[in-house]
This record gives sequence, C-alpha cells and structure tokens, in this order.
Amino acid sequence: MLTYEQIEKTLITYGSTLFPCSFSDYLSKNHKVIWGLLIDPAERKFHRLFGNITSNDLAQFNTGFHDTIAGYKTDAKSVFPNLSADADVFLIAKQCLANSAKEVDALIIHELCHWYIDSGLQASHEIAISKTDRVEARSLYRRTGQVNEHITRHTIQFCELLCAVAGRAMKNSKMFSSRQEIVDLAMIYDVDGGFRV
Repeated sequence: MLTYEQIEKTLITYGSTLFPCSFSDYLSKNHKVIWGLLIDPAERKFHRLFGNITSNDLAQFNTGFHDTIAGYKTDAKSVFPNLSADADVFLIAKQCLANSAKEVDALIIHELCHWYIDSGLQASHEIAISKTDRVEARSLYRRTGQVNEHITRHTIQFCELLCAVAGRAMKNSKMFSSRQEIVDLAMIYDVDGGFRV
C-alpha cells in the first residue's frame, strides 16, 4: 500500500520534471501551496492526505463532498474563499492506495495534465503536440464519455496533452513499458468500457 508521503513525492516529482514550467516554480511564483485530500466514499468525507490543512479547511471541503477516483483543483479559494491558504488541491480515492505504484503514478500524471491546462500553463508554456500525439489523442477522445465532458474536462486538448506528457514520461521511466501503457492506466476509469476486462 502506498503511503501519503509517496503520493506527495510522486506528484511533486512528476510536476517538476514533465512540464516546461515546473510544479515547484508554479507554486512559488503564484504564492500557492499544494494540499492533498483523500476521498473516502464509505464515510462520504475528505481526509487530509498531505499539506498544512487545518480542521477548519477540512470542514469547508467536506461541505462540498464529491465522490470520484482522483482530481485536481487549481485555486481552491475560488470555491472555498475562507481557506487558510491559497491552495491547489490534489485528490485521490482511498481505494487507490491499494493500487500498484504504476497505476497511481499514471493517475497522478492524468491529474497533472488537468493542472497544466487549468492553470493556463499550457497556453503560456506550451508542450508541443506532435502528429503522433494528435492521432493517439483522437482515438482516445472517441472513447471518452463525451456526454460528461463538461464535468470531466476530457477534451481533445486534454487528450493531446496527456499523450504528449506520456511520451515525455517514457524518456526516463523504468516503471512503464510504453507511452500507451501510461495513457491506458491514466484513463482506466474514464473511457467507455474501461481498459480493464
């Protein structure tokens, strides 16, 4: 089972190595902190995963509980203005802690792609999208639940970025066998029919 510290370290490492504007630089330049929340569907509550989250902060988050596998919210104060810090929030479901490190890493890469788009960094510090990325992204996009795109934000732009970042992750990976494996694991819960049999 993965520890909370391992998840935080993986998030910071991937965020700081896979993107032209590193996660650490983004947080520093914007005077932000990163908090992690554990989603507990059985209790219908969020719990602290990492970061200096106060009990008041946690109580605010729990007024808007949402059950999902994972998530990333830039500027949590836009939803909860009384938080004690200007925070971005990474969320992951309790059940994912029992997944393999490879599966959790891919989910983290997925959520970091949301961060990079939602923060405006893909517009200002663009990751180039290759022809191969575009072809793979179109195929992936056709398999996403497009009816819920307004909720999931799995747009064609997101699919292109995920394919490009998967290629970047493969350059130094000893964990994954291919960029397609990263994409498949990153989207395992988000494609029609899923990737699991």
